[in-house]
Amino acid sequence: MLFTRRNWMNFLGKKRLNKKEFSEEDKVGIIEHGLPKKMCDPENYVLPVKINGIVEMVALVDTRASVSVLPYSLHKDLGLGDPRPYQMNLTMADNTQAKAIGEVKNVRIQIGYQAYVVDLLILDIQVDPELPLLLGRPFLRTCGAIIDLGRGTLCIDDGVICHTYLPKPWSKSYVEAFEMEGEDDWLGSFKVGRDEDGNVKYGPVAPSFIDIKDDMERALAMEA
Repeated sequence: MLFTRRNWMNFLGKKRLNKKEFSEEDKVGIIEHGLPKKMCDPENYVLPVKINGIVEMVALVDTRASVSVLPYSLHKDLGLGDPRPYQMNLTMADNTQAKAIGEVKNVRIQIGYQAYVVDLLILDIQVDPELPLLLGRPFLRTCGAIIDLGRGTLCIDDGVICHTYLPKPWSKSYVEAFEMEGEDDWLGSFKVGRDEDGNVKYGPVAPSFIDIKDDMERALAMEA
């Protein structure tokens, strides 16, 4: 019989499953090892990314999502062009049906030194200030992400550095410093703008001190 690599590996696998190959010491060691330690939910994986190599933001990695999603209001600020029609309905986490405004093809998402292309579905939803972008399984496959739930790591090799990310719980504590009236969209406090050097930047809107009439109060507010 001519053994191919597949046949040889199957042969070795069957040999390993043969209980006669295990000595009594091996069996006792397996029994004494006991049950594996029960682990908790590893929380969420987040990635620092650049959209089109310019705008930096943090994206939520969702291994349950078959698509990548970007809010419509943020899509307009990024200037990604007109979305193409998207005919299929989306089933949300609560089993409700949602209609996408459209789809933007081949958006460049950069991680480290390497850029990848991803198709983004545009939904008319509020913008999460911390995690405005959701990346699904197609993107994870494109960038060759390796998720080790046992160790709680997500690794992406950009060809220069192997980036390792740990799961992080959502934290909106720093957002509480920004006063928002009613149920305004998060874009009221977070938007795409430019920094002092003219570079495009996504982040909190700088507070305005024009309305503070008293000179002393304005100076104290600017130092805070």
